[in-house]
Parts: sequence; structure tokens; C-alpha cells
Amino acid sequence: MGDLHCLRVLDLLCMETSAEDVHVFGKLPSLIWLNFRTKQITGEQAVFGKGVFPVLECFALWPTKGDTTAFLLFEQGAMPKLRKLWLQVNEWGGSTPVGMEHLILLEEIGLNVPSDVFSAFIEASQLHPNRPCVVDW
Repeated sequence: MGDLHCLRVLDLLCMETSAEDVHVFGKLPSLIWLNFRTKQITGEQAVFGKGVFPVLECFALWPTKGDTTAFLLFEQGAMPKLRKLWLQVNEWGGSTPVGMEHLILLEEIGLNVPSDVFSAFIEASQLHPNRPCVVDW
């Protein structure tokens, strides 16, 4: 993966992913668009901190199994250029991703989710400094 330093767009489909897998892509210095479709999320939470995905503008995570919202945790300085966060939620543990307020340029949260999950994201967006719009995909 280290040789892909000029890669700007990645559309990936895999059977299973983990936090470690996602962090590998976070080291790509030119990646601005990541569309990540997976059948299942496994393992621990993916913690995104300073220095990971330095220029990423759009991050889409589409698992068919696993709780997407519990999988993601954003620390201060995470994804400093991210404007669009698109998520599919099939299994929901009852919360939005931790630390979304640290995504300082976030403008849009696109969701493919049941209605109760959609409402939770609307509430969370109101607490975000940018008040990103929440749209149904």
C-alpha cells in the first residue's frame, strides 16, 4: 500500500474488515475519496486520530453486517478535511459515532439507515459546530 502515494480515489469491496484494515488506508497521503463496502465489520473499534486520512474529503462505509456507529471513533485532529461522511447502518447499538464533533469541516452526513437511526443523527448534527445536513441515501 505504501507505493500508492498518488492514489486519490479508492472504491473497495471486501468480504470482511477490521480497524487495522481501515487504518492501512488512512496512511495514504493523497486519498481524498474512500468508498468502502464490506460484508462484515469485525474486531475492535476503529479509532481515527491526528494524522490519519490527512486529505480525505469523503468517507463512505457500507457494511452489510455489524454496527457501523459503534465501529467509528474520531479523536481531535481526525480527518481534518472531511466534508462528507456516508454510512450504512444495518445493526444499531443505539448511538452515533463518538467524536463526530472533531470532524471540523463536516458538511454532510449521508445515511442508509432505519428511521430511528436517522433521528439520532439529526440530533447529533445539531450539536456539531458546523451543523452538517443529514440526508437519506
